[in-house]
Amino acid sequence: MFYLVDKQDENPKIVFMPSVNGGLWFKTNLGSEDKEKVEAPIRISDWRGEGAAEGETHGGTFHMPLPIGEYGYMHCRSSGYGEYEIEIRVDEIIRGDEAKEKLRQLDRYGDRKGRLKKDQEYLLAKITVNVPSADLQERGFLDFYIGNCALINSAAGTEYDSDNYFDFVTDSINAILPGGASSGWFGFVVDKADASPMMYYRSLDDKKLFFKLDEDYRISEEAKEHKSLLSNQDPVRDNSRNKGDWRNPYGMGDTVELDYKPAYAFPGAYPFTGSIQVLEAYRGEAAQWFLGESYDGGAGGMEPVVLKLRATVEKADGADAPVFDGGSFTVISGRGGEVITEPVYDGVFPADGLYMVYPGAAAEGYAGFLVPEGTGTMEIYYGEIYDRVEDTWIELEFTEKAPGEIQAEEESADLSETAQGRACVQCPV
Repeated sequence: MFYLVDKQDENPKIVFMPSVNGGLWFKTNLGSEDKEKVEAPIRISDWRGEGAAEGETHGGTFHMPLPIGEYGYMHCRSSGYGEYEIEIRVDEIIRGDEAKEKLRQLDRYGDRKGRLKKDQEYLLAKITVNVPSADLQERGFLDFYIGNCALINSAAGTEYDSDNYFDFVTDSINAILPGGASSGWFGFVVDKADASPMMYYRSLDDKKLFFKLDEDYRISEEAKEHKSLLSNQDPVRDNSRNKGDWRNPYGMGDTVELDYKPAYAFPGAYPFTGSIQVLEAYRGEAAQWFLGESYDGGAGGMEPVVLKLRATVEKADGADAPVFDGGSFTVISGRGGEVITEPVYDGVFPADGLYMVYPGAAAEGYAGFLVPEGTGTMEIYYGEIYDRVEDTWIELEFTEKAPGEIQAEEESADLSETAQGRACVQCPV
């Protein structure tokens, strides 16, 4: 904002009138004491006392941003979406050359290659988001993506342009189910001169939580941090829930009834009734045994998952038939965060790849998809997360060896037993 002032007025003040009685007053010149307050980093120990009430919201404001390693909490209400609780923590930040090296692992398709100006560098932040509860009117999950956040340049005092923010295809947070959690990496292009940028999350009801992306603002070991409302148990399980809820999923071999009504039309997505069973599940090297020569190994840092399925279609709308290949499923981690996958289409399987199943038929076959390496417990359901299918989750239990390996071991054992039998016949009793 710009003002015309008298030259002889050395200390004008600004007042913002509509906010409260008497207005909010701001100095335009800072004395030495004022500057010390502004320039010295505000650490968590400066503003948190031991007498803070349990459950009290700590920090997260513009003037009291949350440090690295500290959860911020908000209860959000939106007339258009419903209400939810959210906890956010910045776990780690890296920038400069270290961020470049990490970017080589995360940016599998080279989307960010060569986009820096000489006075810029990358800053990567690993973030954990918990959703203790959510009662959303249109969805059974909470979206969280880079567009929910913004970054403030500490040197210029302005927000970075949205072109400076980016996420990763398989390593960022995407969607979180109520009672669940997810962690992932987000990236920013920052000015090298910006030593202490600040990020904020904007909720669906336009509230904000602020975080310092600065190692000088890491929570101290002595500080009493805010404890998450979620259990540390991983994966989250609650047997009091209805069978099929993601916290009480179906098991391998269970017949799961489907009454599928897709939220959006895409090829192969037709309303239908039927059922599905996951008979077998393989991952990594065991899964590769099923894949033909046309399988190229996928992007770096990903591993295949192969499922043997039995799908039944009783009735279907539309002129075609539902599809059951690797692109037809949503996958979440054991903590309730969506895992972004890449489908392995049926043509990659030398035989028995599952694809269309017509009404009145039942079929068995294989379907596959790629997941980030190191993904732990996984659950799936048929359809996209936007379809709000909340009661047909199936937990995958993986077989470590592929059928071919097991068969080879059994044949080897049979040959060994036969050889021993022959030797015994030749030996005197």
